[in-house]
Amino acid sequence: MQGGRTRDAQQALAKFDTVDFREFERMTADGRAMAGDLMRLFRRAVPAVYWHDLFSSTLSAWDSELSHPQIETIQRRSAATDQFL
Repeated sequence: MQGGRTRDAQQALAKFDTVDFREFERMTADGRAMAGDLMRLFRRAVPAVYWHDLFSSTLSAWDSELSHPQIETIQRRSAATDQFL
């Protein structure tokens, strides 16, 4: 999912925060409970939103670390102590 579509999915999922899902078990469409259809939609959207948020926050933290005023000093110190096999 792209950023805009992920935000749309987040907003759509947030609308369900106050919904009583027991009602969907009683509702039927084509003889089937709507709860199953709804859960299939959640299984698709929730992982995409989760991973998008995780990667976005990781990249934001990475960017903020790289713009630290003393990053060059920190990198030189760690390079001096890093040992590779």
